[in-house]
Amino acid sequence: MIGCAASLVPGRGKRGGPVDGTTGGRHRHHHCSGYGHTTTGGYPQTENLLRLEQAWQFAYGIDSWAVGRLAEDRKKNDTDSSEDIWNNPIAPTDVEGGELSASIKDLQGRFNLNNLLKEGKPSEGDLARFRRLLKQLGQSPELAEALLDWIDPDLNVRYPNGAEESVYLNRQPPYRTANRPLSDVSELLLIEGFSAEVYTALQPHVAALPDYTPINLNSAGAEVLMSLAEASPGTILRP
Repeated sequence: MIGCAASLVPGRGKRGGPVDGTTGGRHRHHHCSGYGHTTTGGYPQTENLLRLEQAWQFAYGIDSWAVGRLAEDRKKNDTDSSEDIWNNPIAPTDVEGGELSASIKDLQGRFNLNNLLKEGKPSEGDLARFRRLLKQLGQSPELAEALLDWIDPDLNVRYPNGAEESVYLNRQPPYRTANRPLSDVSELLLIEGFSAEVYTALQPHVAALPDYTPINLNSAGAEVLMSLAEASPGTILRP
């Protein structure tokens, strides 16, 4: 099995729908994921080298395809939505020795976990949204405090549901809190309370972008839209 992934931030680009009166994201944050399955024979060492080289070629090809799609889309309109051409994936395609597929996801259509801190301080509005998202997904809203403790710059525990180094240093093996923004969503698995089950539920709806980013209403899913404000089930409608 060969997989590759790349985060694309092409710089200043198109704007999405505003949240809380903002005008949308300054950058376009997209995630391009590709999957390849190869079947090659031969000696193990030679086979591994061939698969490694093929994986790199898959990665380069997917990256070039994604950049081309985004550049073409930029010429067509000035907003990002699920109706844009970048949202048309490469269907499973036969390639030499295997199969290849690829897709692009708008990460600004997801909740940015690093939004919990704004200018070094907790963002109460984003904390409320994240708690609502957790609840929408059937998870405990109390997990938000443990995540905030993980990314905030201090070592003060947010009672009653936070977790700082006293928790993580007692694990085997022990480790320290990051005290910085998340670099990848998978980092959640290191945080108190975020089990594999919680991570699996959250992963399609969250991102770990470096800057504070508003949510693009045009590409956000129903769960993320429902987290923006208190609402009754069924009040978010799609055309």
